Amino acid sequence: MASLPTLPKIVDNPPRPTFTRIDGKTWFSLNSDRKFAAPAFPSNEDEINPFKRGLKWSDLRDPYLYTRAYAWVGFIPTQLVTRNYPFDILQLVPPLAFNKDTQMYSLPRDTVKSWTRLAHDLRNLAERLIAVYKLPAVLPYSPLAWGFDQTYKSPSRGRVMAYLGRDWFMVWVGLLNYLVVQIYLGRITQGNEFERETKGRIALRLPSWQVAVREAGFSQAWVDGLWPTDVPRVGLVFRDLYHDPGRIPGQARSDFPVRDIDLDVSHLVTCSVPIWYEWTIEQADDNSFCDPRYLHVLPPANQQKACFHDPAFFDLLPAKHDEPKASFRDPFDRTELAARQKFILEEMAKLEERDRNIRDRESSIGKERRENRERDPPTKTAAVYVWDIHPDDPGKLEKESISKQWRGETLGMYGRDQKRYFSSLNEWHCCEALAPGQVPEDEENDVDNDNMFNAAPAQTPVAPSLPHPLPRAPSPSGVEVEDYAPDCFENRDLETVVSRDEISDVASDILKSMRIFYGFVAPIPFPVEETAAVPRHSQKEEVTFSRALGWALNRPGVAGFLKQPIARVLWDFYVAFGCSKSFEAVKECFDLDFSCPIPLHVNPHLQRLKVINFTSIYDSASTVQRFYVFDYNGPYLIAVPCPITALAVCRLEMEREVDVAQYLADIGATFRTLALDENPPIERIIPTPLIYELPIRPLNYKFTWEDYRAYQRMRDNLLRHPRMCAAMLRGGFVWRVCWASLGGSSTYRGPTSCPSLILTMSESATHFYDDDLTETELDLILGTYRMASANGKDTYTRSWWPPVNVFEGCGEDYGRWTDYREQGFQDRLDDIEKGAAGPLKAKEWKAKLKGTREQRQWRKTLIEQSTQFITVLQQ
Repeated sequence: MASLPTLPKIVDNPPRPTFTRIDGKTWFSLNSDRKFAAPAFPSNEDEINPFKRGLKWSDLRDPYLYTRAYAWVGFIPTQLVTRNYPFDILQLVPPLAFNKDTQMYSLPRDTVKSWTRLAHDLRNLAERLIAVYKLPAVLPYSPLAWGFDQTYKSPSRGRVMAYLGRDWFMVWVGLLNYLVVQIYLGRITQGNEFERETKGRIALRLPSWQVAVREAGFSQAWVDGLWPTDVPRVGLVFRDLYHDPGRIPGQARSDFPVRDIDLDVSHLVTCSVPIWYEWTIEQADDNSFCDPRYLHVLPPANQQKACFHDPAFFDLLPAKHDEPKASFRDPFDRTELAARQKFILEEMAKLEERDRNIRDRESSIGKERRENRERDPPTKTAAVYVWDIHPDDPGKLEKESISKQWRGETLGMYGRDQKRYFSSLNEWHCCEALAPGQVPEDEENDVDNDNMFNAAPAQTPVAPSLPHPLPRAPSPSGVEVEDYAPDCFENRDLETVVSRDEISDVASDILKSMRIFYGFVAPIPFPVEETAAVPRHSQKEEVTFSRALGWALNRPGVAGFLKQPIARVLWDFYVAFGCSKSFEAVKECFDLDFSCPIPLHVNPHLQRLKVINFTSIYDSASTVQRFYVFDYNGPYLIAVPCPITALAVCRLEMEREVDVAQYLADIGATFRTLALDENPPIERIIPTPLIYELPIRPLNYKFTWEDYRAYQRMRDNLLRHPRMCAAMLRGGFVWRVCWASLGGSSTYRGPTSCPSLILTMSESATHFYDDDLTETELDLILGTYRMASANGKDTYTRSWWPPVNVFEGCGEDYGRWTDYREQGFQDRLDDIEKGAAGPLKAKEWKAKLKGTREQRQWRKTLIEQSTQFITVLQQ
């Protein structure tokens, strides 16, 4: 253990306080080290309109000088926010349609209709919130001003205008995020209505601004999509944090006037909005001039004066007119392009290895299916991923899943060498860096001599007025996020005629899982005589038996397998563990028994297994956690909390921790990748805050498929953070709903973020760390809502999928994902889409996941036997 290497900790984009000197002035930022150009100060105090003719969203990169009417500009995201509903319809710009009659190009009619409706809804909603809550904000011009709803002679010009219009929606995203922050986080209108103490407990009510939005005809899913996420934003520059026009010289700090509509800097930091302000030696000498609300954003005490004497504090920048904006990057910059090419080739090599590993384990039917896909690669049923430039590091790429609706169109947007198909994974991966400059075949002859970027909106921002009564605004249809199944749980069509090969594949899968997870060893010789066939059982008994094996009886090949001679042996094994406590009749088939012809105690991989008790260094009240730990002399340990899984790892007989992690992640088992931490921090390091909280619904709320789609988009957005790879190690439904977004590849790299979890060995001072998720994050991943009554007294939660504390250890928890669980998952998805199922209470989930008595007894007995075996082994 002592020889374990230490992994570097990669913090989730931690903010770093930074001093910057521009044109002889010193600027300080508490939450950004981004370079920026010197702000242009006006000659008078008039409000400045930043939206000049020809301004594009891509031009909004430098922080904006704070003014009351345009403070919301700082909330504009600098990267596309298209993962959350209702903005998911902007995720992809579809190819232009050609009208043979007019010989003109335009966006498809459905796209124009949905984008136009979204533009009108955003404006109506902003006008209502500004008018009702008297917020200082001037509206920008509409995305329609870019003419995405028009027709064009040149397809290139039409595409450019479509992209410019799509991008301009991000300006409105910033505006709505700002309004929500002003109303909700600022508690301007909430008072004590949202949270109040009632007889020792917190009572919740639906926030009044959400009620106002719903009364305007917008769905609750719309409301949830307005929450600001932690994407990079434009940011704000303040003249200084001391300037207060209402302050009387010499006035005491406690007498500062409270401006209830000014933007609180703490809210900006919480919402990942970068802030800068000028820092002077006079301010460093006398902090009494500071508005008391801003004390927490001052520079560190030991740097307030030192920054004026030590050049190391400064990131020297030329004046604005001496250098172009740092935010504009050439996508064909040689250094960055070479880095991206190296990055994508490494990722392609990893995918090829995964594809090859699946191919090596495939069955005869799986091989036939793969060969069919290779002859005619699917463009609709295969998953499609696009690798685009990472917003924080132009030398890297980030992967984004494309929904089924846009898969074909997306593949058509890439050249022949810019996309690769992996037949075993059944995945397309597209990236321009694979062949820079290559264009799709249908665009090779597209020549456009027009100046595409000269056209720009001429509309002037209009000050908001009291809105007229708004019509009901149905939410636009968006892009679906699919919860597709992992390859090993791919749905099989229910056929009337099942081939012998199908039965053979099912038998192979069942016997393999029984061997690895249940210690079942088939008798020697293998039973093949028909006279040894299983006697007839009732339909209920067969359903219960197949369910205990992890399979549904109606799956192709399962019913046929139950008629095979080996099924009788398995039946006796199942009865011995699930219905009685006598193993005498089956001890030769149980590898934990010494009489078994292939006993587990001779397995050399048991020497790697150690039982270690851990406690959290951050929680003194935490209970001791027992893990079964495997040391492969690699960068991290494999630790599992269940003795059944621990013995399964031994039976795998793998030599590398990466292979073990890949296998456990592929089957949905619970485990951890613990890296040695020689110098743990004294205080808990909190990752960059995620601006999420559980959505609230009234008790009588009727959930729809629209709500589920909004949840999917929120979940997909949440899971893009590196630390969220911990969800793939959690197993169960957390693992399952994250599969479509994360897959398993991120799991094998070990801990990747700050030490959100640090465990110490009880018998020594050795510390280990791993990624971890908060309770709120787990609840959000599983689609949890807080239900509140009108008076706030009655509250409880509902969730689309079972809460972690309900599923873990329940009767349906196999310790891994099974074919039976996958079928139940898909059936519930179908019911949700039809409107026949909605979120359930915790007690309703407990009833559904109780499992059969035989199944619960089997797992209980197996845990006891496995624990006893390991205990004896460790003595």
